[in-house]
Amino acid sequence: MPLNKIDLYSEFLKVETFLLLQYSPERDGVDFVHKYLRNGSFTLKKTFVFHRNDIYASPTNESSIIFNIATLKDNYYVFNSGILDIDFTLYIHKDIKFDKHIFIAKGSYNISIFQAIDTVISSKELYIGGHQKNHIPLEEFQKFLKEFPTHTEMEKYKTSRIEIILREYFDTKRNFEDEYTKYMNKKISKTGFNLDSIIQVYETEKYHLILKKLKEMLDDEDSYTEANWQKEILQIIRLIYPKYVSVLEEVTIKNSYDNTTKRLDLVLVDSNGNIDIVEIKKPFGDKGVLSKGQYRNNFVPKRELSGSIMQVEKYIFYLNKFTKKQEQLMTNEYQEHLPKGLKIQVINPKGFIIVGRDSVFDTQQKKDDFEIIKRKYKNLMDIITYDDLVRRVENVLNSFKLHPRD
Repeated sequence: MPLNKIDLYSEFLKVETFLLLQYSPERDGVDFVHKYLRNGSFTLKKTFVFHRNDIYASPTNESSIIFNIATLKDNYYVFNSGILDIDFTLYIHKDIKFDKHIFIAKGSYNISIFQAIDTVISSKELYIGGHQKNHIPLEEFQKFLKEFPTHTEMEKYKTSRIEIILREYFDTKRNFEDEYTKYMNKKISKTGFNLDSIIQVYETEKYHLILKKLKEMLDDEDSYTEANWQKEILQIIRLIYPKYVSVLEEVTIKNSYDNTTKRLDLVLVDSNGNIDIVEIKKPFGDKGVLSKGQYRNNFVPKRELSGSIMQVEKYIFYLNKFTKKQEQLMTNEYQEHLPKGLKIQVINPKGFIIVGRDSVFDTQQKKDDFEIIKRKYKNLMDIITYDDLVRRVENVLNSFKLHPRD
């Protein structure tokens, strides 16, 4: 009968300065072990390789055999690397509770933990527990053992990889890739420190400050010039949309149709170099963005909003005609305003229009008509009122399960 098919029982014993492994086959005694040892070596569970000089004791009843596998030195059990068939010296702190799953993976057909480690690390020494430099803490090693691949996991991975290759040419019996993914999702995954809980403290304070500033500006808008209003709102936009890393002002672009130039007041550049257009209009008190009267039973945009929409549409149209040469020229022109190495690229630019108030809408129809207008242009631009901007900030704060401060 092959050795790995025999029912095996073993236990670890700490005797004086030695760590011993007592091996007791459930049947047939240990005669066959001595036979292997006389002929060279005896391999247990594809993990331990014993020779005759590793025998610590052989009880007279010949029902078990005890091997010396490590010696205690400076609070560490030092393992004979030949016994574990590894190329590094293993040190395990004396406080660890020894069992077979420190050496053999759970749920596996005799997969050696330390032989697997040996295929990965280049170090000549490995310390587990204690306070030795570059040691693995005991609790981390225990986590490692729990997450070590089982035989089932490796089989599922193997079949999933085979399926991925062959399903391009043949029908397969089952979705093995999906089975492997579901199996892995059930396993405990590594988790780092809770980044969200740490940053949320600062983010909460940030959004409270944004909300406070925005409300103060809306309460005292007459104190701002148009130019200063734009600069203040731009600060808020960049904090709410952190993907934008630069703001370019007074950007000149060419109209390739009549060879004229157009001037874009504000251009946002994201972290990949893509540009978007932003139009910022002062809200002018409590005036809304829709006409007071109706046109054929519909509320339509006021001139300021409809003019801004048309302007942004034209800018996007001109930008979409940009060539790589024009992108390079713009990059060169505004290089000092861009992060080092970032190149401007024009790929489906989007517009932002920040204008007016919607808190003055006194009927549901006005709200609905304005939503229709916004959605009509959604693929090109985001039309944002200042009240909408306030709500967005408040919603972020509510997502932190907090309430905005007064």
